[in-house]
Amino acid sequence: MLFAALMIVRNKDQVAPFATSRLALLAPIALSLGMTTLFLDLEHKLFVYRFYTSFQITSPMSWGAWILVVVYPISVLQILSTIRVGYSSLASYVDRLTIGRLIIDWCERHRAEIAYAVIPFAVALGIYTGILLSAFGARPFWNSGVLGLLFLVSGMSTAAALVVLIARHKGEKDLFTRIDLGLIFAEIALVALSLISLASGSGQHIEALQSVMGGSYTLQFWVLFVGIGLLIPLLLELLEITGLNKSLAMLAPVLV
Repeated sequence: MLFAALMIVRNKDQVAPFATSRLALLAPIALSLGMTTLFLDLEHKLFVYRFYTSFQITSPMSWGAWILVVVYPISVLQILSTIRVGYSSLASYVDRLTIGRLIIDWCERHRAEIAYAVIPFAVALGIYTGILLSAFGARPFWNSGVLGLLFLVSGMSTAAALVVLIARHKGEKDLFTRIDLGLIFAEIALVALSLISLASGSGQHIEALQSVMGGSYTLQFWVLFVGIGLLIPLLLELLEITGLNKSLAMLAPVLV
C-alpha cells in the first residue's frame, strides 16, 4: 500500500509501472491471509466483534482493530484508481455495471488524493504491531521503543523485495533494489539500537538479551535473521548496484 501510494505521489508511473498500477492489489490479499491466521489463533473466536463495541485509546490492539476498518475500504479505492491500467481484464468486469464504472472514474480522478490518504494508514498498519508487542511486559526482549519502527522498516523491505521479484521493468527492479538496500541498512541500525537498549536496561532486559548472546535463540537470531536475512542480501545488493555481480541478483530479495 505504502509503496504503491508513494510512487503515485512522486509521479513514478514510467519508472515504476508495476508499483504504481499493480502492486496495490496484493495488499488486501496478503493482509487477509494474515488476518485469517490471527483469527485461527484466537482462543474465543466468537468474541471478535467486541473489538468494535468500543475504542480504547491506550490499547495498541484496539488501535489495530480500528485501523483495519479504514485500511480495507481505502485499499479498495487505491486498487480501483489504477485498475484500468494495471488489470484491464478485471476492470472490464467492473465497468459493465454503471455504478462500478462511475466509482472507477471517480477513483481515477482522485488518484493522487487517495494515495495521500493511504500513506498514514499504511504506516499505522505497519507500525502498530511492533508497538503492541513492545508494550507486552511479559516479554522483556520486545520491550524496546524502536520495535514499532523496526516492524515498519522490515515490512517495507519485504515489500521492496517483492517488487524486485515480480516487476519486469529493469529500471523498476534497480530502483527498488536501491530502496531495499537503504531499508536493510536502517533495519540493521534499528536492530543494533534494540540490542543496546536491552543491554542498558534492567536485570530482566539483560537476562532476555542473553537468549541471543549464547542462549537458546543465538543461532536463529545471528545466523538466520541477521546473517541470511540481512547481511547476505545487503552484500548481494551492493554487488548488484555496483555492477560486480548480476548472476545472484534474485537471491537477495528471496532471502529478504
